[in-house]
Amino acid sequence: MDLLTDGSTPWTALFDAVTPRLSRLGSTIHADGVRRLGLARSGPPAFGAISRVIARHTGWRLLRAEGELGEPEFFEALSRRRFPVVPRLRPPEQTFSAIDPDYWHEVFGHATAILDPAVAELYRWLGEAGTRASGDASLLADVTRLYWWIAEYGFIREGGRPRAFGAALVGSPVALERVLAGRIRVRRLTARRALGRDANPHVFQPVLFCVDSIPDALERLKAWYARRAEARAG
Repeated sequence: MDLLTDGSTPWTALFDAVTPRLSRLGSTIHADGVRRLGLARSGPPAFGAISRVIARHTGWRLLRAEGELGEPEFFEALSRRRFPVVPRLRPPEQTFSAIDPDYWHEVFGHATAILDPAVAELYRWLGEAGTRASGDASLLADVTRLYWWIAEYGFIREGGRPRAFGAALVGSPVALERVLAGRIRVRRLTARRALGRDANPHVFQPVLFCVDSIPDALERLKAWYARRAEARAG
């Protein structure tokens, strides 16, 4: 495990940086997941322990991965209720600007969310949709983009206001600070709006999207996919 120059690890530094921001901005889904997984600033939890907790509550398991999977492989794993996790922390020089998937992002961001049964079903459906779309490059790109805007940088409306939910958002103190500073506009998610924006992971986005609830988002995604399938068949 890599150490920073002050003796802390990237995990501890990130935990300390995001916690005060999430107290103002984070969703209850994420907060509940952190509590139920017992995540703490002291360091990352054991891979097997986290996977067992998730399996007990939702039937999902974590799948060890060496690096980022291609879209077909990634969505196929989700369709089988498996979430790929790289069991390594980012290098210290990338603590606040990681390039590749790592244990912080996938445990603190995704594993916490998958503990919620509604989110677990949303992820599974996205995996199924992406798998079905694997022979259609345009449709696969659209499913990937919707996954990005919801599961990575999405908000959920709680108590009448948008709360941070997506894994890349809740795990990034830089992104959270941009939201708190009013530098990001949050709009209600529709497929048309989301697919009209480029989901480039290497630039800060000026607009992010909010769903009213996870079940509502899933129903809207199913309706969108059915329309796309009907148009393709016609």
